[in-house]
Amino acid sequence: MKYLVGADEIIADYGYFPTFHDDIIESIIIFPDKKITVEMQTLPCNAKSYPKVNFICNNVHKFELSYDRIVIEEKEFDQIFQLDFEENEEYIELSIGGIYSSGFIRCENIQILKD
Repeated sequence: MKYLVGADEIIADYGYFPTFHDDIIESIIIFPDKKITVEMQTLPCNAKSYPKVNFICNNVHKFELSYDRIVIEEKEFDQIFQLDFEENEEYIELSIGGIYSSGFIRCENIQILKD
């Protein structure tokens, strides 16, 4: 996980790096930075809550994101089906698939911060 800066803190909290499956995409910001904020639904053992997790993509090479909803009703949310990280020697690619969102961000590294 050399391209995931800050992953150690999440691993320390959970005991592993979570899949983020069934967590909630709170927002996707594409300008000026590429930032995805996830509201955690899966919690570490014995935790009653957990801060939001921000994925900040640095030095973006390419991205394609789509969002299939114009208006989100008050009680609707974008549940994550897939949030994958694929590393190679040149970049990391974050692939995302949710109820309404899909796509990828290819970048130099991803900084993970708790809100």
